[in-house]
Amino acid sequence: MGFAADAWLIPMLDLAPLFITFGTRFSVALRAAQKPQYDLLANAVAALTGILTGIIFIKLWGIGGAGASTVLGFAAYAYVFFLSYRRWSKELRSVDHA
Repeated sequence: MGFAADAWLIPMLDLAPLFITFGTRFSVALRAAQKPQYDLLANAVAALTGILTGIIFIKLWGIGGAGASTVLGFAAYAYVFFLSYRRWSKELRSVDHA
């Protein structure tokens, strides 16, 4: 059997670095603005997402569920950074116009 049977996971797991890269772009901007609380928030949401989906998906789909859980955890990480950056940038624009 070996690893060849699980090769179908590779395309799905390839999404994880894309989400990491997307989220990191906003993370760097927020850290440069001295907003480290968003790092804590994004990592906490990603961890909870990964744990909860891992528990559910692994029972349902086995190793495929583990892969999906990993990707969803990183997607949550990126999404929280994106939303946090949008919120922060709106606050910044409102201060600039005031």
